Amino acid sequence: MPPPAYLVHAASRRRPSVWLEAQAPGYFSERFDTHDFCSAWPPAIREIRGLSYAVPDAVLWTGPGPLISSRAVDFLREVAPGCANYVFFTSIKGKDFYVVDVLDGADVLDDSRSDVSRSPSGGLMNINRHAFTKNTPIPALFKLRGRLDGDLYCSPSTAVAIYDSGLRGFSFWNPLVSHIRDLFLGKDVSCVPMLGA
Repeated sequence: MPPPAYLVHAASRRRPSVWLEAQAPGYFSERFDTHDFCSAWPPAIREIRGLSYAVPDAVLWTGPGPLISSRAVDFLREVAPGCANYVFFTSIKGKDFYVVDVLDGADVLDDSRSDVSRSPSGGLMNINRHAFTKNTPIPALFKLRGRLDGDLYCSPSTAVAIYDSGLRGFSFWNPLVSHIRDLFLGKDVSCVPMLGA
């Protein structure tokens, strides 16, 4: 049985990736805040690595969520209408990539049952294992309330639709389990292909 939602990442092995130099405080948090991005947001100094590899539709970068191709943007506008804006960020080998700017945070995390770490002031820093609230609708594409500069999530039906569409480079992680050990060991933690098994 699939989890109530998946974490959306970009698969990183043998694929290009975008690495940003350190940005001023607030570079992401002041933009991922349910307001439209400024169309002229300050471009980050970046380095694109792995250019010898084929360019997929989801690319790893040092910002929140993957950068996605214009083909992926068109697809997500169909399967998750009204959930996000898509802001051009860079081109890789002639293919345009966009930031996914989710427009509203979903209040679906059950803090008391999740494995989280907090800052000294009590703010939520990391979520190692999620627990979702019961009987709360899961949006097609979303971020958590108060963490719009954080991880990107999707419903199981959205994950399967992306996987079945042939879009390449997406990785879907089960948020109900901790992946720290597996990631440290270099294991692939994507689990959506298992749904069709």
